[in-house]
Amino acid sequence: MEFINQISLKGKYYIILFLLLCSTLGLAQTPLPVKINRTGDPQSLYSPEQLIEDVLIDSPCTVVSNFSNQVSGNPTDNTTKSYGYFINSGNSPTFPFQEGIVLTTGRAFPAGNNAAGLINNQNGLPGDADLEIALGQPNTFDATFIKFTFTPVADKISFRYFMASEEYDGETECLFADSFAFLLREVGGFAYTNLAVLPDGTPVSVTNINNSSLINPSGVDCDANIPYFEGYNIGDTNYGGRTVVLTASADVIPNQPYEIKLVVADQGDCIDCMACVNVCPMGIDIRDGQQMACITCGLCIDACNDVMDRIGKPRDLIGYMALTDEVAEIAGKEPKSVWKHVFRARTIMYTVLWSGVGIALVVALFMRSEIDVNVTPVRNPTFVTLSDGAIRNTYDVRLLNKQGQDEQFHISLTSDAPLRIALEGTSELTVTVKANEQKTQRVYVIAEPGSLAATSDRTQLRLWIEQLGSTNRVSHDTIFNGKGD
Repeated sequence: MEFINQISLKGKYYIILFLLLCSTLGLAQTPLPVKINRTGDPQSLYSPEQLIEDVLIDSPCTVVSNFSNQVSGNPTDNTTKSYGYFINSGNSPTFPFQEGIVLTTGRAFPAGNNAAGLINNQNGLPGDADLEIALGQPNTFDATFIKFTFTPVADKISFRYFMASEEYDGETECLFADSFAFLLREVGGFAYTNLAVLPDGTPVSVTNINNSSLINPSGVDCDANIPYFEGYNIGDTNYGGRTVVLTASADVIPNQPYEIKLVVADQGDCIDCMACVNVCPMGIDIRDGQQMACITCGLCIDACNDVMDRIGKPRDLIGYMALTDEVAEIAGKEPKSVWKHVFRARTIMYTVLWSGVGIALVVALFMRSEIDVNVTPVRNPTFVTLSDGAIRNTYDVRLLNKQGQDEQFHISLTSDAPLRIALEGTSELTVTVKANEQKTQRVYVIAEPGSLAATSDRTQLRLWIEQLGSTNRVSHDTIFNGKGD
């Protein structure tokens, strides 16, 4: 980054931002003029804060403070960290900068030093919500950013940069557009302004700047803003291509604190194949986010992973996530681990509760009676006067045999009044019920003429049902209705 004219800076410090998903593949070790995090360069061991203060700015005329960052690796992890220091050690005429800093979404070291192939590498970092809002690109991940506060002494700032990417291959840049931005806002302000744009306001990306038809004339043609594209396979880095040197600038208020955020991130590599939509039984587009119609069948996940496997891109572009984790991810925070979702107060409470219900059901199963009896008095009419003057009440007795074999049940009664019992359809007091079936038996209770039960309003009685050949015996209390003389 360079503050031009109005601020006295050493006019040799620039920023170069790479969009990198890759690590090195062991090929021929041909030296490259651009060295990144080279052993022996003190700046290669700098922290993000030191890189801003001592490389990017390095001026007593501007005050910087309040540093924060999200990076992969420690300052001493020269070959694996996602940021670092570069120097044009071979003074290559094709490389426009002498030195500066580099931010990547993968590893910085493999981008230079020795000629090598590049393969996919992921850092496992969350995305960046500010970047998503500024560019309107959701679902970012592996974001690397450095944020700090600075106070300018002039009314304009500017910086020079270019973007390089391994996705410059004549085809991939037509399908994917990973993201980077130079975000600026006043301290205490709300919305960022992205300064990494073309003169017409188009955000800088591989999709928006390329000449794909040049090396892939028979493939997908997505040529865009060709004058801003430097070329493919230039040779001073391991990237497939890069933009020309671009300049971004902004008017500022002198002595007003500003917040700057330099950020790069990968975006979920959706290629608009419609596979997730085509397999959805509800006909929804999961790319629009969570929807009430979604039945969480997971068919879209399988379809998307299959496409990603075939084109060599990371899986799990679509996946399951708790709503709280979605909010955390958008805010750039780490989601909760699976164990924290499982072992929390609510799930433990539910587990204990349902375990108690299950135990109670098991206990009830083993303690249940093997006879189930229900007695219903027939009240239409309440009683019948027989020809000899006796009073008869009618009851429906429902017997449930819970055992796996036919059983016989003997029916009797007890009462303080002299009553006798009879069963409909048989002269005996025994009923046979088939295994695991229910039978309704009509029972008559009779009071002799002139007896206390016949002349009283109501008489208490108890019906007994006894399983023959066992000790199982149950009772049911009911009422005998008399004439009430």
